[in-house]
Amino acid sequence: MCEPFYKPWVGANIEKRQDKRRIFFLGESHHKEDGEEDTPSFTIDVVTSYIENDGDSGGKRWHGFFTRCLHLLDGNTGWIPPDERERAWSELIFYNYIQKSLGPDYRGKSPLAEEWERAKKTLPCVLMNLKPTHIIVLGCRLWKAVDHDDDRIESVPAIGVRHPMGGLSYKKECPLVKEFLRPGTQRDNG
Repeated sequence: MCEPFYKPWVGANIEKRQDKRRIFFLGESHHKEDGEEDTPSFTIDVVTSYIENDGDSGGKRWHGFFTRCLHLLDGNTGWIPPDERERAWSELIFYNYIQKSLGPDYRGKSPLAEEWERAKKTLPCVLMNLKPTHIIVLGCRLWKAVDHDDDRIESVPAIGVRHPMGGLSYKKECPLVKEFLRPGTQRDNG
């Protein structure tokens, strides 16, 4: 099974980036709330909701997650206006490794072994299709789970950072991400 259930977010302007980088954020899993429909467009819908939000997260904890992803790139903190969110995410890729929503009760808990195994088969295909130039792996547990020995994954420079909603330190991680994305720098850093 190579086709993911959740279609990745691929920014509309990814091909128009002046620096030609295709930055790929790799998240771990969705945690849909009760009543939210689990569809192949869920990732796209979540990022779109974040972009279009006027500042009131409506109780959606993941709005902070996407803000922190952007702050990893710019080193800033604080609220990002919708027009800036739209511009930034229009040039990024986001994909969740685990292809099954874990629901709200799984926050902080590890996915089941079979979900990790299924994800190992899907990620290389997603990478081959989207051709990222840089991967930012969001979370230490996820960094350890990714099969770095798979040539299709190993061929793309990657960096692992602490999870944006659990332990991320802008002071520590932003300089590492900045260095990782600096032109001419191609290193693998977990």
